[in-house]
Amino acid sequence: MSNRMLACFFLIFLSVHFTAFAYSTVAALPKQAEELESHEWHKEPVYMDRAMGKLVFGSINLLLGWTELFTEPYEAAGVGDNIFWGIGKGIFNFAGDTAGGALTILTFPFTTLKIPLPEGGVETQEF
Repeated sequence: MSNRMLACFFLIFLSVHFTAFAYSTVAALPKQAEELESHEWHKEPVYMDRAMGKLVFGSINLLLGWTELFTEPYEAAGVGDNIFWGIGKGIFNFAGDTAGGALTILTFPFTTLKIPLPEGGVETQEF
């Protein structure tokens, strides 16, 4: 039983460890700070619109984070990069987008709290 609990804690740690220090990460990574500012839900003037936008954004990342497993290797192959680097980046983005989406959903009432996601989250231009 203790091995199962240890394995569960390890998997949880792997999936959410990069969001533990969200504010210090934003200060250290200006490119990621720009991506956080570019989300449409963050620009809404009314609180309810920001909260609902954050909830939708988190839901999209939680439900579509798995697509990074395929899009990152495809993009890496398209530009001539190492396909294995793309696979690793896809796995990292999958875990980050899924865990970050869950945290965004949990914190949607607090619209000033922004969870950094790898590459700004799942691309949602289609939606």
